[in-house]
Amino acid sequence: MSTDSAPAKRCPVSHDGGVYTVSGHPEAYEVANDPAKFSSRVSVHLNLPNGLDGEEHRQWRGLVDKYLADERVVPLYSMFEEVAEQIIAGLPRGEKVDVLTEIGRPLAVRAQSRWLGWDSSFEGELLAWMDRKQAAVKAGDREELAAVADDFDDLIRRLIASPAAGSPSEELRSERVGSTQRPIAHEEIVAVLRNWTAGDLESIAASITVVVNQLAAGAEGAEEKRAAMRSIPDAAIDEMLRIDDPFVSNRRIATEDVELSGVTIPGGSRVLINWREANLDEQVFGDGFDPKAHEGDNLVFGTGPHYCPGHTLSTLQIRAAVLALMDGVEDFRLADTAQEDVAEGTYPPVVLS
Repeated sequence: MSTDSAPAKRCPVSHDGGVYTVSGHPEAYEVANDPAKFSSRVSVHLNLPNGLDGEEHRQWRGLVDKYLADERVVPLYSMFEEVAEQIIAGLPRGEKVDVLTEIGRPLAVRAQSRWLGWDSSFEGELLAWMDRKQAAVKAGDREELAAVADDFDDLIRRLIASPAAGSPSEELRSERVGSTQRPIAHEEIVAVLRNWTAGDLESIAASITVVVNQLAAGAEGAEEKRAAMRSIPDAAIDEMLRIDDPFVSNRRIATEDVELSGVTIPGGSRVLINWREANLDEQVFGDGFDPKAHEGDNLVFGTGPHYCPGHTLSTLQIRAAVLALMDGVEDFRLADTAQEDVAEGTYPPVVLS
């Protein structure tokens, strides 16, 4: 084979415009697991617990982990199944279906709302907020993004005004935090719930879209992936998300001069962990679909102290959506859509039969 046809070697650490991007798998792992050198305090806004380091992070993470522990979220699966089956049953047959807007987002909003004890009358407002945020992101409109963030905080405050009894939203009100075990502040409750919804809603919706796209008839390797989805669904989901990672990156700040893969990153520099590229590192994964072999190296949900605490909750919702689709329709295939009709960063619709 000529050298012209060989895959280009990735640069594990690159520098552009004052930002150091970490794309190699070993390098991404090192950065994510060393908060002393790569701090997560990257935002001026209250971000709990993701924007914290050290002992403060451990204390808040302990609070969050309690609500997202397997023993609390796994019993929710039957509720997620019910939500998914209702959504799939209401979809048209023989017509194009946009997975993100007609399956992913409705399921994420309804499932998360039920889990958090929020009134169902807010579902339409949450969906409209997701559409507005996505439009602002695509347009790169920073002013609109700031306004969207403020509006979401206001929405959260209204949602938690009267949560369902025994729900996480109600329980958070009585939490105590820190070494002094002080009562949790209202703004901190808003920040925690913002983290569980503002990011998670779109992440879950995007993940459902990615997985359905790979399982649809006409997609490369769909039959093999469908078989894995039946036998080892959660591992199959993680592997499909690794192949097409919807969680693109996370930010860090170097706290001191650090040498990484031969590149010196000065203290104070902005660092971007590119999860998508790290999860495609040929030296670690090759280019095949192999859930079991790749399970230990998969970085879809991160690694280190900031490993996603909602991994199980998210996976349960994704699994419920995908299996409801596989069981609820005769088949589903990629729509015959011209490439130029599919916007950049989106996926073609599917047709259910």
